[in-house]
Parts: sequence; C-alpha cells; structure tokens
Amino acid sequence: MVHFNRVSRCIIIVLMFFSHDVLNGEEMFFRSHRDPSRQLQSINSLTIGPRGNIWLGTPHGLFSYNGQQLTAYSQQDYPQLPSDSITCVNYISERDELWVGTSAGPALYSFSQDAFFSFSALVGEGEPLLGFASTLDRSLFVLTSTAPLLFDGDRFAPIPWEDTGIHEDLIFQAMVVDESGTIWVLAQDGLKVWDAHQGLFRHVYDFRNGETLAASQGSIWIGRSDGLLQKIESGTLIQSILIPDGIHSINWDEEGWLWIAKPNGGILIFENGVLRNDCQSDASHPYKLPASRVESIFSDENGQVWLGTAHDGLWCSYKHLENHLKYIRRHDGESLPAGSLDVLLEDRRGDLWAGSSQGGLVRIHRFSGEMSRFEGTPLGFPVLAGKKLCALMEDSFGRIWVGSDQGPQVYLPQMDTFVPGHVVHPSWPNMEGGAVLAMAETSGGIWISLDDGRLFLLPLDGQPPQRFEFSPQEVPQILLVDRYGSLWAGCSENLRVFNASGNLVKTWNSDEKMPQGLPEGGVLALLSDPKGTLWVGTTSGIVLYRGVDEGFEPLDLPQGTLPMSALAQDDEGNVWASDGSQIYLFDADGTYLHSIGTEDAFQPAGPVKSLLYTSSHGMLLGAIGQIWSYESLVFPQEKTNPNVFINEFRVMGERWNYSSDFPLTSPLRLKPHQNMFTLSFDAVDHSLNGLLRFEYRLLGLEQEWITAHEAQSVTYAKLPPGHYVLEVRGRRNDETHFESVKGPEIVVQPIFWTTPWALILYLLMAMIGAGVFVKLREGKLLKEKVEELEEARRCVLETNHRLEKLTMNDSLTGLLNRRGFDQALHQTILTARRNRLSLTLFMLDVDFFKLYNDNYGHVRGDEALHQLGSVLSQVFGRSTDIVARYGGEEFTALYLGHGADASITMTNQLMTSVQNLGIPHAFSSSSDFLSLSIGVATIIPGREDVEVVELADQALYAAKNAGRNRACFAGILPDLPESMVNGTPPQILPTSHAVVMEEGL
Repeated sequence: MVHFNRVSRCIIIVLMFFSHDVLNGEEMFFRSHRDPSRQLQSINSLTIGPRGNIWLGTPHGLFSYNGQQLTAYSQQDYPQLPSDSITCVNYISERDELWVGTSAGPALYSFSQDAFFSFSALVGEGEPLLGFASTLDRSLFVLTSTAPLLFDGDRFAPIPWEDTGIHEDLIFQAMVVDESGTIWVLAQDGLKVWDAHQGLFRHVYDFRNGETLAASQGSIWIGRSDGLLQKIESGTLIQSILIPDGIHSINWDEEGWLWIAKPNGGILIFENGVLRNDCQSDASHPYKLPASRVESIFSDENGQVWLGTAHDGLWCSYKHLENHLKYIRRHDGESLPAGSLDVLLEDRRGDLWAGSSQGGLVRIHRFSGEMSRFEGTPLGFPVLAGKKLCALMEDSFGRIWVGSDQGPQVYLPQMDTFVPGHVVHPSWPNMEGGAVLAMAETSGGIWISLDDGRLFLLPLDGQPPQRFEFSPQEVPQILLVDRYGSLWAGCSENLRVFNASGNLVKTWNSDEKMPQGLPEGGVLALLSDPKGTLWVGTTSGIVLYRGVDEGFEPLDLPQGTLPMSALAQDDEGNVWASDGSQIYLFDADGTYLHSIGTEDAFQPAGPVKSLLYTSSHGMLLGAIGQIWSYESLVFPQEKTNPNVFINEFRVMGERWNYSSDFPLTSPLRLKPHQNMFTLSFDAVDHSLNGLLRFEYRLLGLEQEWITAHEAQSVTYAKLPPGHYVLEVRGRRNDETHFESVKGPEIVVQPIFWTTPWALILYLLMAMIGAGVFVKLREGKLLKEKVEELEEARRCVLETNHRLEKLTMNDSLTGLLNRRGFDQALHQTILTARRNRLSLTLFMLDVDFFKLYNDNYGHVRGDEALHQLGSVLSQVFGRSTDIVARYGGEEFTALYLGHGADASITMTNQLMTSVQNLGIPHAFSSSSDFLSLSIGVATIIPGREDVEVVELADQALYAAKNAGRNRACFAGILPDLPESMVNGTPPQILPTSHAVVMEEGL
C-alpha cells in the first residue's frame, strides 16, 4: 500500500510553464450549442447514445441533441421518469441501455419502446446518484454519495467495501470503468476496486481530498481538490502533477489527451503528462471557452470533446477553424423572390421569413428547407398586397406583421391568412394605402411609421391610439425598442427617443457640428445590445451612444467612413455590420475584429441590406435573390467520413454490437443455416447542411449504389456462398456525398455436404460403420446388463430419499420435525451472519392442550394441530421462513429481517389467525377457544452466537407464568408503544429482558 506520506518517493512533476512549440490557444476553438429557450444553461452530465446523439443531464430536465435539434424528455410527457432534476446520465454500451439518475431515484430509458422504467428500493433514498457503470459481464453498478450499489434486475442492493478504520460515515465521490471492464470508485479514504471473487470493493490506495476520477491505458488518474493530479498503476503512485488552480473534473479524448477542468473556469490539456494547451475564457475572442465552469467532459467518436458548463450550456471543441459561407439551398425547383431581400425574420417556431423589395414574401421551414411563397397568392381574404416589403415583425401573440407600400398586414397562423392591420383592433385607424417604413413592438402596443409623415402607437389594451405627425423628410425610417421599452426612431435628419408611454424625450439632429454628436447623413440601422449600448449605423460609419454625458462615439474602420445599412449581434456578443458589399465584425466593446469580403468567397448578388442572427447560431445575410448563411465554425473536411457509421449487426434476428464483437481484422463467417442478416447504419451531422439520405451496395453481389432514402438498415437473405462487404455512404439533400464506410467482411459458408470434405467424411464413416456393425451384436447384451444394474441403483436411491424425507418431516402437519428444525436453524444462523441480518425465533405452545385431548379426544386434537400447522405456514410464508413442529403441542418458526420490530407484526398476525380458527376449548382457563403462548427471541448472530433457543424458551416460560394466551420477547427488544401493553408494566427476565405483550395488540 502506498500512502500519501510516501509520495515523495515517487516522481513529482510540477508544471508551471507552458510549451510554446505545440498547440497554442489560437488553434483550439470552441463552439456554443445553446438552444433558443436557454434550457441548457446548466449541464452536469454528458453521454453519447447508440446513434451518436448527445444526451444531456441538467437540473431542469433530460435532453437529447443530434446536432440540429434539441429534444426534451420531461416527467410530464414520461410519467415513469422519477424527476426532472437530473444528477447523472450514462449510456451503458455493454447493455445497450441509457440509465438516468434523478433526484428521486434511477430510471432506464428504452430506445425501442421510447419509454422510461423507474426503479425503487434504492438504498439511501434521497441521496444524489453520482453515476452508472457496467463490467464486461454486464453487471450494472450505481454510485451514491454513501455507498456503491449492484443492480440485480429488479432492485439495487448495497455492496460492502474493505474497512480502512474511518469511523465516521464514508463519503463516495466518483466511479469509472477502465478498458478491462474493472470498476473503480473514489471514496473519502482513497481508491477502491471491485473484486468479483470476494464480492466487495477492495481498498488499493490511501489519500484524502479526492474530487474526480478517470481511466486510460491501464492507468487510473485521480484529480484532487488541492490541485494534485495523480497517476496510479497496480495500486502504486507513478506520477504526480500539480495544477495550481485546482481540479474540478477530468476526462480523456479519442487522441489520448487528458482534459482538466479547473474550479474557476478554463481547461488544461495534457499529452503524456506534458501540458499541450491552456484554454481560458476570453471576452475579446469569439471562439474561446465560456467564463462558466466546465461541469462535465465527454469525447465522441469523431474526436470532438463536448463540454457541459455550469451556466453557458453545451460547447464543442475544434482543433481547426474554417470560415464557411453558403447559400440557403433551393428545393424542388423553388427559388427565393426576385429583388433585394431587405427584411429577414425568424419566428418563434424557427421558420425563416424573407421579404423582397419587389413585393415577394417567402417562409422557409427550419429543418426541411421547404419554401412557402405568398407573393400575390390568396391564402384567405384579402390577398397579400403590396409591391414592396419594407418591414417584418412577430408580435407577442405569434402573429407576423408585414409592412409594405400598401400598408401593414397581419398573418394569422391559426387561420393561415392575411388581414389588414387595422382589423386586429376596432379602435385602430385604417392605414391601407400608406407605405410602411418601419415597425416595432413594445410591451403595450405596436409602433408603425408611414412615409406620409404619420407615426402611430397602437395600444393592445383598448386605449386610443397615439398619433405623431412629421414632415416627409423627418418621418422615422428605422424603429427600435430597447430593453427598457423606449422607442428609438431614426431618419435621414435626426434620431429621436420616446419613452414607454409614447412621450418624446430627446432629439439629436444629424447636422450638429459638435463633438460627440450624431454624424451627418442620417441613421440607416439601429441595434441595442444587452449592456444597453445603442449602436447606430449611419451613412458615414458606426457610432455608439454611450449616454447623455458621453454622447456618440464613432468607431474606427480600416476602410475609413462607409455607410452601414444593417446591424446584428450574435450570442457571443460580437456585432456584425454590413456596408452592402462587405461584413465587419466588432466585439461587444466596439473594437474592430475582422471583415468578410471577396477574399472569403463572399460575393453576393447586390448589396446586403439585412442581417439576422438565428437561434441555430448562424448569421443570415439578405442580398438580391439570395440569402447567405455564415457558419463560422464547421466540422473540418477530414472529420466528415466518420459521421456515417455502421452501428448494429443482426444475424437471424440476434443482435450483435459491431464495434466490440467484430474486429475489422478478421472476417465474420456465417453458417449455412444463418441465411438472413441485417446491417443498420446511422449518421450524426452537426454541420446543419440539411437532411441526410443513405446509399449502399453489397460488394461481391452488386456494384451499383442503391438509394436507401431515409431508411437506416438493409437486410439480405439466402445469399450464395462467397465473400461480401457492405459499403454505405451518406448523401445530403444538397447532393454532397460523404466518403463511404465499409462494414465487416462477411463470409457465407457453403452447405457442408456439398464440399470435398464431405466425400472424405462419407468414406471414413462407411469404414467405421462396418467395424461398428461387427461390434454391435457383442455390445448389445452388455448394454442390457448395464441398464438393469442402473435401474436397480435408481430404485435404491429413490427409496433412500423417501426414507430421509420421512425422518425430517412431521407426518401429521407436514412441517419439519425436531431433527429437520435443528438442521434448518444451523443454516439460517449462517445466512444471517453472512448478510448481517437479525434472526428471530418464535416458540409456540398450545395452552392446556392435554385437557383438550382428554376431553375432546385425540382425533380432534390431531385435527386442531393440523389446522395450527396450516396457520403457521400461511403467516410465515416467505421462502426464507422456517416452520417446524418441535414436539407434541409445541411449534417453532424462524424469521430473518432487519431488527426486532417485525416480530410484533408477526406475533399479531399469528395470534389473530389462531383466534379466527375459533376452535372451542371449554376446559382452558386462559380463553374460551384454543390459544397460544408464544416466546419470541431476536438476536444478530456474531462470531459467538447467543443461544437463541434458550432465550426463546425462557420467553415462552415467562408467557406461561404470566397467565398464558400471550407473548413474551427476549434478546433484542422491539419498540413497544405504551398502548401495546395495556398499562401492564413490562416484565423483565433475569437474562433476556423479555416484555410481556397482551393478546389483541
């Protein structure tokens, strides 16, 4: 055993400097995978499912993420899920099961049934579940903070561990399974390993302050809260590394790199004990780690490392970064409307709306890409009017407002129709015929600006509308409602701000010749960021409004002063600005980062006048007849091939795990009767490039690719003998193909009797048969003699078995006799000692049974004893209970349990059942019916067992002396309320502390 005070004898490496000739921070990038509803703010557990989906455990629910869509699993939809507060989630590949730990207990999710199954009887109810793991023999373990447990198919049972002398309750921290299937647990007193032969966790290494655990390449790595990272092999400390900032969690990726999450945020990456990278949060860098602490780390088959953070959701790491610009694809020959797409909108369902300067409107489905055109097409009454669309907005009721040169119109999703804006509320004015310049929604109503100089605030609570009049040169062309509900209205002449009540607060004229004033040329775009800073795009660049005292601050551009016609902000805080031909990127403080232009293959058809950041974390840019989607982080090309994989193989309906059961170095040989097999395949596409289709071919049978469409499996039957290999490739709906992936080599073997070996076998069989035939006659008589002797032996064994049974059982009641009871008592004591259970012995005597026999006759006496035996068998009906006729009118019963409290219930049931028999006994002084005196003794067997028979006999003697028809208890006494003794003070035996209990407890 290596103790902590001997660590100085091991190799201690303290890394205080970073290596400069290896991967640095500028080459490691992290992409956020936040969902629009922000459900994934806190992620405490990650695992990869059977089809590559990522399963996420959060305090607010269980989620599945396939790279495009987030699916929630809540207790409301799945009642068998014990709770929505998830503490851990683990996919157990050996069992093909997803186990979920909740605050209310464990649950199993079935992929085939799409259902949860909950399990109770978990020791330490209410304790947090820390994780699940499985050995190669499919034994399932679960770790709580107080004990490791083993699943027996129905319930979780505690597992003992080797005692190290810690007297207080032991606290467990983590559990991990290594490559050999061995289970390791991290406890308060050190490291323990599962020993299947002894049936306990054996202690292998002493230390304190353990925080987290990981296994790789035959070694166990321990992360401690004091920042010491230790490598253990065969119970011996091999290496120590000091992490000055401490350690919160650790895990390994597919390349053998160790990822260490620090308690206060940030990631350290080690390779072979050498620091490769120090990844920190950097607000000025758009692709660095979040500031939130990393709670869980998991590596997928593609080499990406997924990070679940405490407050910033799900992130994925990349070792390469590529800019990616692409068009939104056309489907089924449909195209976007003609003209400049000046207005873009993403509604609450995730669908994209695009409006054209020539009057067209289109809705693009979020996942399928299907387009719905509304250009002059009647969906109800009236039709979508207008030859130019200038504004799009979704209000808090989910209605889409369309502003055109013919006034505002509203799309009602429930009716699938457009109506004029003024019909939404009877008090609103008719605005048909007026050209809409801009629209915005505040908490109390809708702002609409028209080119004839009118600005309306249309309240939603029935109050009269407010109307403002301006000259055509000063009418607001840009409207923005900030987080305080104030309206910012900009035009070519000035910038105004109205409060939430509709009162004009201040006006800045664009011709002011003063420092910190609004530049000349007018306002082209407005943006209010989460910090409250107002970004203003003008004809001469971008200015930031810092407040009343600081005024407007212009931003520096590398190309000088340019008109900025569109502004948008992503969820990293970066602000995007368009001058029509190029895109400029600024950080949240206004510092210029870089630009995107023709050198980045960005060549839109015409100027870009609209920017929209979507919930899928892409920036959309509207041009003439085009929408460009900028995805700044995508999977590198070399990572594309592993996205398609074969994940299941079935032979004659029997399922095999492809990756573990079939090494690629050896072919799979199918026997002739295994004439049907199925291969299933899947893909995980995180690049958001559309839906996937599959194509396959079976080499050795076919050369042409066969389209599987959305199908994800193929079945072959009755193939001729030969060698075959299934090849699968993915195809997106943009006709982009993945490189193909091949399954295992399959050899269909011929029927044996058609092979040359069969002819040789036939000749050998004929030769052997001739010799056997000669010997058959000689062996026939010998066989008959042997069969006669075997039959005689069998009869003797059966007779002996019947005789032995007669000596162990009572012939009258069918229960064990005295001899059988003595043997059963010895075995029961051993069982109780091995499982640390209590043993309770009940000794029963029929009151005044001799008088019953003398007066009612022995026939009725035997009948009464037979009925008592039946009652005992019913009361003590568990498989572990032992019931015997001890002699004459005496009976005994053995009961295993936890403590002595169950003896009260069993005694009650027994005395009540005997009383319900109603056997008259007029010659008894204790009752009018046949009754029992009972002595009960409870012990916990140890190395020196107390004589339980003697204790029970003393209690029975006390019950008889106290007047019979009652029970006395000895040994470990149950908790008897005062009401149970009917006011009678307990009687204390000299040696056993027995308590007298009256009838009718």
